Amino acid sequence: MRARRTHPWTLAALALACVAFLCLTGQQQAGAQCVPPEQRIDCHPDPNPTEARCVSRGCDWCPADGGAPAPSCVTRPSYGYQMDSLMVDDDGYRILLSRTSTDSSYFGGDFDLLTATFTYESDYRLRIRIAPEDELRYEVPVQIHPPASGPSAAVQYAIDFADSPTFGFQVKRRSTDRVIFDTTLGGFTFADQFIQLAIKLPSENVYGIGENEQLSFRQNFSSGLKYGLWTIDQAPNGTANMYGAQPYYTVVEPDGNTHSVAILIRDRSNDHRNREKSPPRRCIRRQYCCRNCRQ
Repeated sequence: MRARRTHPWTLAALALACVAFLCLTGQQQAGAQCVPPEQRIDCHPDPNPTEARCVSRGCDWCPADGGAPAPSCVTRPSYGYQMDSLMVDDDGYRILLSRTSTDSSYFGGDFDLLTATFTYESDYRLRIRIAPEDELRYEVPVQIHPPASGPSAAVQYAIDFADSPTFGFQVKRRSTDRVIFDTTLGGFTFADQFIQLAIKLPSENVYGIGENEQLSFRQNFSSGLKYGLWTIDQAPNGTANMYGAQPYYTVVEPDGNTHSVAILIRDRSNDHRNREKSPPRRCIRRQYCCRNCRQ
């Protein structure tokens, strides 16, 4: 399949992140590139953001207006990675990424070079793996079995790549041309102890991600809730983490089709947050690997 470059788009959808957004009021930073609240990626996920701390990270200070939950310290459109090369083979794609924003960092330790591989495991299953280039790092030795049959000429999904202003990709369902997994919102971070990937999805009919107490089977996007995926032996208590971690979700698309994503973090903790219209998911440390499975 030919790689196609597209421009990022801004479909409203799912939000996944690790800390509560702090809505503040104040003056906008002079010269700041303040994107709309639904497109913002929080550049200060740790507590107590201030303009001075925000600027020191190379980010823009854009105080929230008190409406829907949105961050005040925001990554710039140029923050992230760009493609240095794209190789195509029968199994998929292998992309070398280089960091564009060397003057901006959340917590330091960002990797300058990454390798992203997109592997067609079957007609309905796609594996995406992102890891530092030329660096051996520990991975939990979990064996992942491929499907019984590999891909054919009837693969049910397509992948589009964007590289302006930064790298992102979209996974589309071929039969409907619907984008079901979209990272073109920006804010992609891959550091030694901090990884962030913002995901936009086509529907708020999202189920899964746990283990935690929820009042409905469907995820709630109205309040910017935060969920920690770090196991601990404690009783159900709102959004607090519990004794299991299942970084897996299923989406019912507007036309009734469904797809599922399993996010395999090789080590450490990870968190996600639901926010209307825009999304980050954050995790701590190691390679990032996810599977997009159609049901």
